[in-house]
Amino acid sequence: MLFCAIWLGIIATAKKKQGDRYFGHWKALGFMFVFFCLDEILSLHEILIINDLRKALHLGGFFYFIWVIPGALFVVVTGLAYLKFLLHLPRKTRDCFLLAGSIYVGGALGMEMVTGYYADAVGQRNLMYGLMTSIEEIMEMVGVIVFIYALLSYIGAYLENIDLRLKIVENQDR
Repeated sequence: MLFCAIWLGIIATAKKKQGDRYFGHWKALGFMFVFFCLDEILSLHEILIINDLRKALHLGGFFYFIWVIPGALFVVVTGLAYLKFLLHLPRKTRDCFLLAGSIYVGGALGMEMVTGYYADAVGQRNLMYGLMTSIEEIMEMVGVIVFIYALLSYIGAYLENIDLRLKIVENQDR
């Protein structure tokens, strides 16, 4: 996700220089991916899984992990805010963005809701729960990989004068 944030920052910088009206969208996406990266590292969304709040609201089943409620709201609001941006993108890029987002959100929210339902009904200390959470994580990773492909394809096809060079030097002291 940090890799995505870096590429989004590069695209945002190039778009700003071009005077593109959507450079802010690229920049905001970059910041979102920094936040997503921090969330993965620090498990920030886990803070929203508060047993007492779940009990007070009488939530369970698909809403067993109650963070999915603000998560779903975030997805809807962001989707609506980015609709014109998505429609402005070249078709291949748009399709890849939508595919990546569908896979990622399907894992992060969809599978989380399914595993929440299962955890509420059966519990979390069993093989099936472990397999379900593994599927969730795999979907998230595949979504990120598709998004990286989309970003790199977009850069290669639509941005000029981006020259990135890596040089690996041998340590002479060995």
